[in-house]
Amino acid sequence: ITHLTHAFQDLGQRDDVRCIVLAASGTAFCAGADLNWMKSMAGYTREENRADAAALAEMLRVIYTCPKPTIARIQGDVYAGGTGLVAAC
Repeated sequence: ITHLTHAFQDLGQRDDVRCIVLAASGTAFCAGADLNWMKSMAGYTREENRADAAALAEMLRVIYTCPKPTIARIQGDVYAGGTGLVAAC
């Protein structure tokens, strides 16, 4: 989430970038969140859960409002948060 947020912020401001294509390597575009990370979230406090949700919302907002055209190049399956990425592009 942090890496994508920063990448879109950076690329959106660069004069040498005309368009951003979001793609994945592998057989699926996005299979959803990392399951081990989700297990670790079970012990998060309310504040930690809010901060995590806010970071996800901010990433999607940054992609959606990016000043450069964005394209989701989808190969394979898209699940969970991946549908948000596609919609934001």
